[in-house]
Amino acid sequence: MESIGINIAVSVVTAFLTYIVIEYFKKSGKIRVNLGSSELVLHKPDDYGGQSPTKSVAEATSLTVILGLDIYNSSDVQRSLRALEIEIKPKNKSKSFVSPPYTFVRGSSSLAPYSKFQVVNLPPKEITHLDVRCWARDDECRNLGKEVSVYLKGLYPNGRKFKAFLQTADLEKSL
Repeated sequence: MESIGINIAVSVVTAFLTYIVIEYFKKSGKIRVNLGSSELVLHKPDDYGGQSPTKSVAEATSLTVILGLDIYNSSDVQRSLRALEIEIKPKNKSKSFVSPPYTFVRGSSSLAPYSKFQVVNLPPKEITHLDVRCWARDDECRNLGKEVSVYLKGLYPNGRKFKAFLQTADLEKSL
């Protein structure tokens, strides 16, 4: 009789431990960010009051960064990233420029068809594609220098920081 009770207790404990281990491994996994496409364009004022592309950092008054990101969630549960930012860090170690990413809003009737977003939900075992852009203006653009590194920063839901290197670019060769 005692051996039946012991066998039942061992079975219950084994099942419980198996459940805990399976749930732990479901939640484990990484978020991987791959850069699909990128475009960094410097702009200078033209004769008509608009902006035209330039190759010179010295005469540039703005920088447009356009990124195509593929984000993969390798865990078995949905994850999210929040407080997303694009960081542009100069090679000369001066102050970096940080901007929230903007995405195109389909069907927008406003004059500004781009909307700032700060949270992205990532389904399990799927790639999520994001087309994002950000802008640096006057003094921010001048402080960057010729060579920059581009990062995607954010927070996991539990508050841990997330930072992914995307690329290094020479701004004067980007056109």
